[in-house]
Amino acid sequence: KSRFTEVIFEDFDESELLHIWNGMLEKRQLTVADPRLGKVVVRRLTKEAGRKGFGNARAVRQKLDEGFQRMASRKDFDPDMLQLEAEDLVGENPANSEQLQAVLGEVNQNIGWEKVKTSLQELVNVCSLNYELELDGKPPLEVFLNKLFLGNPGTGKTTCAKLYGRALKHLGLLSNGDVVEKTASDLGGSVVGQAQQRT
Repeated sequence: KSRFTEVIFEDFDESELLHIWNGMLEKRQLTVADPRLGKVVVRRLTKEAGRKGFGNARAVRQKLDEGFQRMASRKDFDPDMLQLEAEDLVGENPANSEQLQAVLGEVNQNIGWEKVKTSLQELVNVCSLNYELELDGKPPLEVFLNKLFLGNPGTGKTTCAKLYGRALKHLGLLSNGDVVEKTASDLGGSVVGQAQQRT
C-alpha cells in the first residue's frame, strides 16, 4: 500500500487565469490599450484547459511574452510607453490584413465573377464581425467554408479556388491556403471504400 497521498492540482479556470494575467501585467509594468483583450486571451487559453500539456500560468506567461515581442517589433514602439495593442495579443482584425486586401484586389480584377466577389466580401464581413464579437465576449457567427466551383472550362474555376484558399488563410480560417488539384480518376477507387479514403 502506498505511503503517499495523491494531491491533484486542477487547471485554473477563466477567472483565475485572468487574475494571473493581470498580476503579470502589473509586475512587468505593462498596460493594455483595450481592457477586453485580457479576457479574450484568457478565453482562448481556457479552451485548451484539460488537455495534456496545458501550461496554465506558464501558458499565460508565454502569451504575454509573445505579445511583448510583437509590441517591441512594431514600427511605432515606444520604450517609454509599454502598451500592448490588439494586434500584439490577439492579432489584427482579419479584414485589415494587407495580404487579404491583395487577394481581394486580384479577385476584383477578374471579368465577371460577380457572385464570387459578393460571396467573398460577405465572408470577409462575417470574419470582421466575429473579431469584434470575440472582443465583446459574444459567440461568433457560424462560418461555412465548403464551396463548389461549377462552370464550363475556361471560366476561371481553378484560379478562383486558389484565390479562395489564400483568402481563407489570411482570414485565419486555415493554417495553409494551398489548393491541391485532383481529377475524378484521382478520387475514384478500384475497391469498395477506397474512394471514401481518398476524399
